[in-house]
Amino acid sequence: MQRIALNSRQDGFRDALKRAAAIQPQLVLVFASPSFWQDRGAISDACTLKDVHVVGCSTAGEISGAGVSEGTCSIMAMRFAGGEVKVAAAQLASADMSQAAGASIGDALKESRLRGIFALAPGLQVDGSAFAAGIAAAAGDNVLVTGGLAGDGMNFRNTFTMLNGMVFPNLAVAFGIYGDSVTMKCGTRCGWKPFGLARRVTKSKANVLYELDGKPALDLYRRYLGERAAALPATGLVYPFSVQREDGKETGMVRCVLAVNEGEGSITLAGDVAQGSIVRLMYSDPDLLVDNAAAAGVEAVNGSKGPSVSLLVSCAGRKLAMGDDAGAEIDAVLRSAGPESLCAGFYSYGDIAPSGGPQRADVHGQSITVTHIGEKA
Repeated sequence: MQRIALNSRQDGFRDALKRAAAIQPQLVLVFASPSFWQDRGAISDACTLKDVHVVGCSTAGEISGAGVSEGTCSIMAMRFAGGEVKVAAAQLASADMSQAAGASIGDALKESRLRGIFALAPGLQVDGSAFAAGIAAAAGDNVLVTGGLAGDGMNFRNTFTMLNGMVFPNLAVAFGIYGDSVTMKCGTRCGWKPFGLARRVTKSKANVLYELDGKPALDLYRRYLGERAAALPATGLVYPFSVQREDGKETGMVRCVLAVNEGEGSITLAGDVAQGSIVRLMYSDPDLLVDNAAAAGVEAVNGSKGPSVSLLVSCAGRKLAMGDDAGAEIDAVLRSAGPESLCAGFYSYGDIAPSGGPQRADVHGQSITVTHIGEKA
């Protein structure tokens, strides 16, 4: 396996792709700041590598081997000795299209030699749970599905995905890797703590939360946040919901806020929350975030040796909570992955990873997911 990882400013994108061309890559991933995607002509002109799939999305911060940056693009180019790469895309203009979009991608990439799928979806008008589940159900059992929801900094206005030089506001894109020599594994961890009273979801539909304990969800949420509510929906990334069991134990599902509707008094979450379920608010602990990032790296690498790639998708809420110390969680993953694994990734509006088994892919809030891709000698 050959790979090149680069981090550049927007005006260096064309040159970065030329450097990536040195390994004649099969796939180039591009994770770039929101401003990068405005000059679509320049992006199209730069993506001229022959027989190369170029896939990417907008971010809430870029991740590379150098740490965390903004206003840049993090690039990863890959070429496998025996493995193959295929790409797929599906329109996703509204949340109710999420399941169908995921199923379309899963169907397009399904094959007996498929080892895993990495998917990128628009970050706002999406039901991440339905999208991830649609891919997993169509692709089949034991196919690993990871990825993330595109970001727009802390603006929550526009997100973008990219496929072969074309930029889209409403397209989900993905790649699959194939072959007996290729390996794809992942690790995902959270590190946030629940607090406050447990509340019953008395009205919800898919990923829209309307009522908690019979009261408008947004009103109750604002009471918890106090003066921080003025910065919604951005502050919703720092105070997600933990979905709990009837006995009060954690299910492992965390749902972060994507949008609020003042007229309805509702909250749109990155993933589904079932009516009748129990939720609590969560807060961050910086030390736990770093420890959990390291654990995600260890789980993903799982003793693998040789040249590899580690794709990091971390929730934007983690970056917001850690502030200037956000690089500490990236350093923790890099140490876990080891010097032979090159790193690229982005801060997202939710990361996609298994939840209870490969066939149960879901969107995770406030988590970090490490996707480790390698090739056996």
